Amino acid sequence: MKVDAERLMEIFARAKDLPSPVERGSYLAEACRGDSELRQEVDSLLAANSAAGEFLLHPAAVGAGA
Repeated sequence: MKVDAERLMEIFARAKDLPSPVERGSYLAEACRGDSELRQEVDSLLAANSAAGEFLLHPAAVGAGA
């Protein structure tokens, strides 16, 4: 079964902003409602987001050429 990309991104966007792992887990259990494929995809996005940290938050070219 294919995961609905729009639903996946909505769940991910909400989950990444939750302050604690407990809140995130409760939200994901409800939002994914037993859809293990959807849950795996969301968990994968959350892990990648966490691993990226602040990598893309700051431009690399600030002060370039100075």
